[in-house]
Amino acid sequence: MNLYDYQHEVAIRTMNHDLGPQTQLANLTLGIVGEFAELKFLHLTEFPPSEEQIKDEGGDVLWYLANLCNVLSIELSQLGPSVYTHNTEPMDLIDDSMLSFGTIADVVKKTVAQGHVLDIEVIVAQTQALLYYLTGIINYYDLTIEEVCAYNHQKLLKRYPDGFEASRSVNRG
Repeated sequence: MNLYDYQHEVAIRTMNHDLGPQTQLANLTLGIVGEFAELKFLHLTEFPPSEEQIKDEGGDVLWYLANLCNVLSIELSQLGPSVYTHNTEPMDLIDDSMLSFGTIADVVKKTVAQGHVLDIEVIVAQTQALLYYLTGIINYYDLTIEEVCAYNHQKLLKRYPDGFEASRSVNRG
């Protein structure tokens, strides 16, 4: 599954469409921060993580990135290459990502809570950087972004067979 189809068919189908635009921005930004933190925790506690763990947590990060792009009418597939060509340690990539998601969080905070105009250029640049870092982490484990998309698609079909439902989010059982 490619990034375009993932963004426009999978991620958007399982987004909570009941949230207003500013709440959606805040939710997606917090989700990106939280999921990168989970990737870091995974690398700190279970190194090396399994292929399934990378697909699972990487897919969660990708879901938030894709839906941030959906909310802002950005094409995730046009932000960068799906093949990261360096062999950088995952922890270095995760640490480097902190500047990007911190910058997004600051822009969203100023927009949602302080009346600033959303700086879409900064969001695009930092989302591009996050996709770059995520792809690097995935490729380090000899996986592709397309494999992560497909894995996350199957996970979301099980959890939300009819699209997002709050009750299914709360009761994951």
